[in-house]
Amino acid sequence: MQVTDGHPQGEGERAGDERPSDRAGPLPRSVALLSVHTSPLAQAGTGDGGGMNVFISALATRLRAHGLDVRIFTRNSGADLPPTVTLDDGVRVHHIDAGPPTLRKEDLASHLCAFYLALAAHPGLREAQILHGHYWMGGWVGRKLRRHRALPLVQHSHALAADKDVGMGDAVVVQGLGLLGLYGCAIARARGARRVIALDTDARRLARGARFGADETLDAGRMEEPALVDAWWRNTCVMVGGWLVVSIT
Repeated sequence: MQVTDGHPQGEGERAGDERPSDRAGPLPRSVALLSVHTSPLAQAGTGDGGGMNVFISALATRLRAHGLDVRIFTRNSGADLPPTVTLDDGVRVHHIDAGPPTLRKEDLASHLCAFYLALAAHPGLREAQILHGHYWMGGWVGRKLRRHRALPLVQHSHALAADKDVGMGDAVVVQGLGLLGLYGCAIARARGARRVIALDTDARRLARGARFGADETLDAGRMEEPALVDAWWRNTCVMVGGWLVVSIT
């Protein structure tokens, strides 16, 4: 076993990873949120608009409030949509052409390559310092971009299933330690995750998270918001440099 930067490296980890890491530097200034199948501009409860686009919209607003340049990349699902929409808080939503606008979510898998290629060439991605994928489609595109651009990736699954991208050497952040969160800790540990970090506001849940495989538990209720944002980036994205980070809720 080798040790790099004070962290042991096992068989599943990437020895000699020279991709950029801001572990010793400032927090990222720009983040690209990847939401292939649903847009934060969509009305919740219509089409594919639901909890995920509401979550992404709220996340973008909070990151923007902390000074980050936030860009959301989503599939163009309407012929009359402009290429870019700038929201009141400065968050920019970029519409990517990939397949007919009226495609159902179930039919998007065959158009992910088109989404990736268009996104890789998009000028709005040039300033991104970190990628944040959402749902498995955003994660698939994010992994391709991670290799192409040598950028760190945070993956937010929004759901758990046998085929989700958690594997040997990954770092996993589990937000919320209800039954699904505990399941996420156990699955991540069973799949060989290098480190599992769990967040909750309930001490009993945090204790259960440790029993189910979390290496570190953070009480979000005892942290001020700036400290929570700092912990999110530094304990996940920064800790693993350019490696894959998976966030499960």
